[in-house]
Amino acid sequence: MKIALLLATLTPYGGQQRDCLTVARQLAGRGHSVEILTARVRGPLPDDVAVRRVPVRALSNHGFDRLFARSAVAAARRAGFDLVVGFSPMADVDLCYCADVCYAHRASERYSAWYRLTPRYRAKARLERAVFDATSAMPVILLSEREAARFRQAHGTRAERLHIAPPGLDDRWRRPPSEPERSAALRAALGCPDDGFLLLLVAAAFHTKGLDRAIAALAALPEPLRRRAHLLAIGQAGGAQRYVWQGALLGVRRQIHIRPASEDITHLMQAADLLVHPARVDNTGTVILEALASGLPVLCTAACGYAGHVERSGAGRVVAEPFAQAELDAALSALLDAPTLAEMARHAHDYAARTDFHGGPVFVADIIERLAAAGRRSPGVHR
Repeated sequence: MKIALLLATLTPYGGQQRDCLTVARQLAGRGHSVEILTARVRGPLPDDVAVRRVPVRALSNHGFDRLFARSAVAAARRAGFDLVVGFSPMADVDLCYCADVCYAHRASERYSAWYRLTPRYRAKARLERAVFDATSAMPVILLSEREAARFRQAHGTRAERLHIAPPGLDDRWRRPPSEPERSAALRAALGCPDDGFLLLLVAAAFHTKGLDRAIAALAALPEPLRRRAHLLAIGQAGGAQRYVWQGALLGVRRQIHIRPASEDITHLMQAADLLVHPARVDNTGTVILEALASGLPVLCTAACGYAGHVERSGAGRVVAEPFAQAELDAALSALLDAPTLAEMARHAHDYAARTDFHGGPVFVADIIERLAAAGRRSPGVHR
């Protein structure tokens, strides 16, 4: 069968994007012809998955999302795919894989009523309603019961349409490589001393995942710890200068290293001492599971859907919501104790060994195959 996966931005450093690549590989392994249709590529293209560019020009992010949804669906239909899967809310697809939080719920909690009059709100809300409205019959795959409840409350979505997928790490995370010489070389290149701490932050969008918060926490460390700590941020291609300036203002400029999305994350996690993920919002936080699978302790916020894995594993700390910078500062300082980190690394390895982090792609591929075999096309989508 020919299956199209629609993803606006393709990068190996966002959880939703890595999920898409993992599902594509699972489907291809079952003998299907799979293509990812995307408008933007940030970072290296996968060499084992077909990618088709869909040209989109827009003056705003919400305009880009709207035009991509329209253009990508049209391109997929013209190409004669048997099933079209949207990896974000969009009309006229056969299945929606939604790794996002409920936009209507978030807007009602965080913004004033005036915000709902803006073009941004109207555009994003319309895309979400196209999938979750009570009049739609489109099947939806979600990643958490928390967000499923919010979608049902906000849109009256029928529960039988919603399928909750388990975590879905790529198989490469089952036995991450151990390359101590390569790790030592990376740390030395960053100027991280032998007795130092390498903090890692991985994000497709630095602001959303709290790079500014991580820099502030680094600067707030007691002087003996601050001298030994370095922060490596991987992901966002543009907009890094504001964080460089922040580091300079706080006196930690030389300890902050920001690199574009072109690094081997499995290797970086082997070299690091702690994953720092103080996200403002994150439906799940796939990078959290990747860290635990690598034996890397995690410091994250309770805004992350997968924060419970950190608590259950005993392999890190979770900063409560509503967020307070002082709590993140204190948690980072407490974690940067060598015996504590070593013990938490063992907890991470043990937890990953007894927990299924990999069943998601099989779950998603099974649903896609069932829909494709049934000839499920444009299932009564609300417009």
